[in-house]
Amino acid sequence: HQEHHQNHFPDLERAAEEVGLKKMPLSVEELMAISKNLGLTIKWFTRMPESVKDELGVNSRSLVTSFYDPPNAIHLNTLLKNFPKRLKYDLAVHIGHSVLHNRDGIKSVLITGKTPNQAMLNTGGYAVEGTQHSSTVNAQDILHAWHDFESSFFAGALLCPKVPFRQLLDRQGYEVSVHESLGVSASVAMRR
Repeated sequence: HQEHHQNHFPDLERAAEEVGLKKMPLSVEELMAISKNLGLTIKWFTRMPESVKDELGVNSRSLVTSFYDPPNAIHLNTLLKNFPKRLKYDLAVHIGHSVLHNRDGIKSVLITGKTPNQAMLNTGGYAVEGTQHSSTVNAQDILHAWHDFESSFFAGALLCPKVPFRQLLDRQGYEVSVHESLGVSASVAMRR
């Protein structure tokens, strides 16, 4: 689908531009203000509640950086305060999930770190331990994966709006280090 559309998703671009007003770069504070304007509340945690870990099947070797708890709460790990680029990305993904999927009731979780050697399957943005691989694909898993892709694409479009980002790349000779001036990770800039 992505190849067919040559990675052009104008509806996602438009949605991000309406939310971010094509402003670049966006600061953490501006992303927090966008969240507030959308009716989202930001909550910080130092340790993920065991009830949430159990519900989502998150393993102990992974670090949960953030999660979206429907209908309007974004929970951010306090460790993100030391990593503003990742904090901005996590906020942008959750803003995207809220805007694009009308707070559909699906918990969206962003995780980093090692995964165990046993089989794991990504469903709805979180890792489920002990899931066996099978040749059949669950339609719900496809929907969750598509939502994750759209939210991630939205985040890139929010943090690096198409026209201003292209103009910046033209001025900088398409130098990869341009991400530093925007306060985003190299991977966000490269995907754009």
